[in-house]
Amino acid sequence: MLLALALAAAQVAAVPKGSARYDAMYQYADQGQWEKALPMSQELLKENPTFAFSWMVLGWSYRFTDRYAEAIPAFEKAEKLGAMQPYRVELELAICEAGLGHKKEALGHIQKSLDDGLPDRGNLRKEKHFDSLKDDATFKKLAAVVDPATMTRDQRWSYDLNLLVTDIQRVHFAPYQFTSKESWEKQRKDLEGRIPKLNDIQMSVEFMKLMRQVNDGHSRMNGTFQDAEKGAGLPVLFGGFADGFYLAATTKQYEPYLWSKVTAIDGMPIDDVFKALDCITPQDNELRPRTVSPNYMRFPQILNGLGIAKSPDKVTLSLVDRNGETKTLDLGLVTGTLTDLVREPADRPGKLLPAIVKRPDLYYLEYLADSKTLIFHYNGVANKADETVGTFSEKLRTAMHDKPVDKLVVDLRWNGGGNNFLNVPLLNVIAGDPVINKPGHLYVLTTTNTFSAAICFTEQLDRYTNAIIVGEPTCSAPNFIGESIPITLPCTGMKGSISNLFWQNGPAMDARRWVAPQIFVPYRFADCISGRDVYLEAVLNDHR
Repeated sequence: MLLALALAAAQVAAVPKGSARYDAMYQYADQGQWEKALPMSQELLKENPTFAFSWMVLGWSYRFTDRYAEAIPAFEKAEKLGAMQPYRVELELAICEAGLGHKKEALGHIQKSLDDGLPDRGNLRKEKHFDSLKDDATFKKLAAVVDPATMTRDQRWSYDLNLLVTDIQRVHFAPYQFTSKESWEKQRKDLEGRIPKLNDIQMSVEFMKLMRQVNDGHSRMNGTFQDAEKGAGLPVLFGGFADGFYLAATTKQYEPYLWSKVTAIDGMPIDDVFKALDCITPQDNELRPRTVSPNYMRFPQILNGLGIAKSPDKVTLSLVDRNGETKTLDLGLVTGTLTDLVREPADRPGKLLPAIVKRPDLYYLEYLADSKTLIFHYNGVANKADETVGTFSEKLRTAMHDKPVDKLVVDLRWNGGGNNFLNVPLLNVIAGDPVINKPGHLYVLTTTNTFSAAICFTEQLDRYTNAIIVGEPTCSAPNFIGESIPITLPCTGMKGSISNLFWQNGPAMDARRWVAPQIFVPYRFADCISGRDVYLEAVLNDHR
């Protein structure tokens, strides 16, 4: 945990020029070498007491060597200078006070940490320094320590309801942007009164509706039935495209129905189903639901809770199969992860583009000699086990000149995001190349699947290079509320995430709903299964 915290802070902090010693300090901290980090941070602070993160490292150096009294003033200085988010520093101060046996002071800092937006109360329960507080009534309340076995069913839902609404307002970056504080309280009271009348599935859906009201694409709640390993859903995967909703994958048993267009679920027209799912679908703009809603269609529990499906454990699909014939398909639940998925019909081998199948790697290069086109397939903003994005960026730099390259294509169509800081070396390589960074030589491919850190990268390329965007608008604005901070409700076991950061990639006055393409290419299922890549065709046919 320390490694991630230190790296994140270092990425945000502006490192002074000639920063080799600062880099060494970061490295000592990340590796837990406190005997080296301590004198290094002390030395650097004598030279430059204004650099906030050095105070954080000094505090950690004392804290992790059990010198709590000396750590406290270092953390206080770090918080005053804004070294990290206040809730994180307050948590460190609570740990130090607990280590000194100062119960009242420790509880005070825990309360302050929560007030400042500590994302997950579970961190309090896991922290070994708070073991001495575990029997304290105040600590139990702050850390949401409960024993569901001693509570009735209605009491469990009531507890989690109040905790959820409290934490949404406490953690989310802008909880009152679309829903007022008075409205939150009214809805909480109303739903609490309806708990005895609603079954568990209906309550789960009501929790999803509550989270939807913060109106961002990263904040969500999931029912326990959506758990990848223990949950249960239909043995098919739905896909949302510009030309409708399709069965994009099925288990082998239902292969004859693969690639069928879905026209209705339990008699409700699919367009009406799509509209009905809007009340639970996380979204930054109106384009995101087309990507997210198909995931919810797989769960009859959700459809039943919304009044779409007649039963929580089965549905009847109305279809037009790949041969144009009208069919119906009755499906029931299957438990656990789907393992034998088929994505390409046996009667049409070799026709399926990578739009639907799993991409071969997280990021890789492809060279088309005939058109002198280099394609950078970027499917997730994360480091591979054997290669970092930074290392790969140098591979990209070499590939841009190793062979004749007339066009570089950055393919972000299936990139769902990740660690935004990893994009920096890629941006530097692309923006800094005078041959590639010219109109007509640099292209970016996007669809509504492009999300989160990939949207940040799209906007950065759009803003700082001469890139031509091809495809569909992004499913978030250039500036958006993001981050997936996990939350687990202790009584019901429902899990989700709450967004607590604002990412500003464009100018402060940028009010666009999305980053629009210069060349619009809709994401159609018919194109995906045609054996053609219409996006790449649009690039190759652009001769500006």
